[in-house]
Amino acid sequence: MYDVIVIGAGLGGLMAAAKLAGAGLRVRVLDKKALPGGTSYLFRRGGYAFPMGPLSFGFPGRVRSFLAAVGVEEGLEFRRSGFEIRTPALDVVISRPLSELDSELKKNLALKLVRTAEHVLPGLSGAVEVMETATPLTYRDWGGRYEGSIAGWTWAARPSGALAGKVLVRTPVPGLLAAGAYAATELFLGGVPTALYTGSLAADIILEQ
Repeated sequence: MYDVIVIGAGLGGLMAAAKLAGAGLRVRVLDKKALPGGTSYLFRRGGYAFPMGPLSFGFPGRVRSFLAAVGVEEGLEFRRSGFEIRTPALDVVISRPLSELDSELKKNLALKLVRTAEHVLPGLSGAVEVMETATPLTYRDWGGRYEGSIAGWTWAARPSGALAGKVLVRTPVPGLLAAGAYAATELFLGGVPTALYTGSLAADIILEQ
């Protein structure tokens, strides 16, 4: 007999489970996959490692405090990740602080992609009003993300602006809470911190009852 059943062993579910177990509740975690971590894992093929989720995360202080709250403090070493884009026409390090990045780089790259697409869609450049780079098919096929989404169950036409309006931990089903990247309409802290935050919040809601 368990006090809480956590469905999904992603970062949000594991955070909620650890916090609840630490408070003395009997918790069982269920997942359809053999390995925990949700999309935060990697597999190896032919000597190469293929990450299935976040390559890095922001707000390391917040992440450290979330983990410390469930007793994970020793052996943590956060190091800056280095990412570089290499193509026949581009070679740039993109993991520098944002203040050092040229905002025109992304714009120019996006425009180049649009111009390439104009070979099959003439006049596309003049029709573009808003541009955002995304790869939903990659998220869907390789990341296991629902229909290629990166966060949230729904997207509002206009952002709420308030944190409470972005958090979807409480669901219409009594006794059922959501945790993880999909428990928010946007990754307001980035993927990993948002998943941990919602997992911690779900545990707090249960402990207050």
